[in-house]
Amino acid sequence: MMNRAVVAALMFALPFASTVAKADVKILCASGMREIIGELQSRLAQIVGQQVSISFGEAGDLRRGIQGGEVADVVILPRIVLDQVAADGNVVAGTIIDISQSSIGIGVRNDGPKPDIGSAEKFKQVLLAAKSIVVTDPASGGVAGVHVADVFRRLGIADELAPKLKLTRGQRNATFVAKGEADIAVQLSNEIKMVPGIAFIPFAPEFGRTFVFSAAVGTAAKNTNAARTILQFLAGPETAAVVDAKGMDRAAAETVQFTADLKGSAQVPPNQAAAMGTVTATYDAATRRLSWKGSYSGLSGPPTAAHIHGPAPIGTNARLVVWISENVGQCSQGACKSNQRTMEHSLPNPFEGAVTLTDAQANDLMVGLYYANIHTDAHPNGELRGQLVKRP
Repeated sequence: MMNRAVVAALMFALPFASTVAKADVKILCASGMREIIGELQSRLAQIVGQQVSISFGEAGDLRRGIQGGEVADVVILPRIVLDQVAADGNVVAGTIIDISQSSIGIGVRNDGPKPDIGSAEKFKQVLLAAKSIVVTDPASGGVAGVHVADVFRRLGIADELAPKLKLTRGQRNATFVAKGEADIAVQLSNEIKMVPGIAFIPFAPEFGRTFVFSAAVGTAAKNTNAARTILQFLAGPETAAVVDAKGMDRAAAETVQFTADLKGSAQVPPNQAAAMGTVTATYDAATRRLSWKGSYSGLSGPPTAAHIHGPAPIGTNARLVVWISENVGQCSQGACKSNQRTMEHSLPNPFEGAVTLTDAQANDLMVGLYYANIHTDAHPNGELRGQLVKRP
């Protein structure tokens, strides 16, 4: 019989095991995305079926926290900072997605004069004439604060402006202007535009800067599946609508390069095949067109089929999404065996192709949930497999 003490211990542990399984999904988010991610918080909790906790802060402060051991499932930062976090090894680089972008400028009261800052000299005079200017503390590592400090230096007036600067962290600088406590606020356009009674004026092109905000799965994430689900949602149309509503711009369409290293050990379950292969792919976000090229060597026999599958992380199988081969073999429930057409329509080597993805498929691809594989008679469930990951 089981010892009574053991039974009691198990009964005590069960509620805590349940609590661990339902631990909050943790998001670290830059202040510039506060309104968007805050608006989506309840929706994110709904789609993952767990509570979602969000900690907001300036980008540099958040990076330092992560470097110090703070763990997050999802990290949302300006791309320039998120790339540094990826280089630190603290987010999964292949999961990075771009969500939105915003440009820098000044905020002044709507009911007052609108200064002309269209040239370096005019901008310098406007700043020197102001009694009080609110900027994000550059020591926080917030991208707007760091950039503005550099602009003041380039204008040659950093020392003259220092006594009149009000430094903030995690605040909407234009609120001080709205309350009459400052003449000028400097921040990203969406942060200024959200404050009633404030007009936004962009920096002159020589001083302007647009910052892209991006998200990635944390390397030490405790809720990896939920984190990937959140990234899929952040790359989708519901988030885009909130981006528009909150005064930000959608991230510009891009061309993304992917690669997959095909090997037997990546199959699920793995095999001992000595064969190898590669797939390189290009995704055009503007057209949703995915094109690929690939090759293989050392297969146990003629390929019976080749596909792209998903959505699935490494170590998990998923349904067929795209045929790479011309339906060469006979496939059923993931197993592909040769038939009369196998010899008639053998998979070329090298091979190439292209397809237009749906929005949902594109989201899965961008967050690293697609893999390519090649089937043979000896390995009908797949002899080679490789996850399609973004190139740095």
